Amino acid sequence: MIIHSVADILGCITNIYQTQGDLNNALQTTKEEVMYLKIPLGNNNPDLAPAMEKIAVLQFKNSKFNDALCSFKEVLRMRKAKFGQDHLTVG
Repeated sequence: MIIHSVADILGCITNIYQTQGDLNNALQTTKEEVMYLKIPLGNNNPDLAPAMEKIAVLQFKNSKFNDALCSFKEVLRMRKAKFGQDHLTVG
């Protein structure tokens, strides 16, 4: 039996919304996914970066450019904190 976390299931729901072209619900579901990921990881854990990047991309696709810019900057900050300035995932 496979047991998935709430965050994993929300990620799957996000993928369905995106496939259907429902970017608003995809964005809201991804934000909820991040909320559940923060429970074990904390607010500033660099392992949140992939989910935060999904939020940034969805904000961009929803023409929420200022929000997307802030989110992308946060993802970059997290990656620099985890990998360092000169790592391939940063620069």
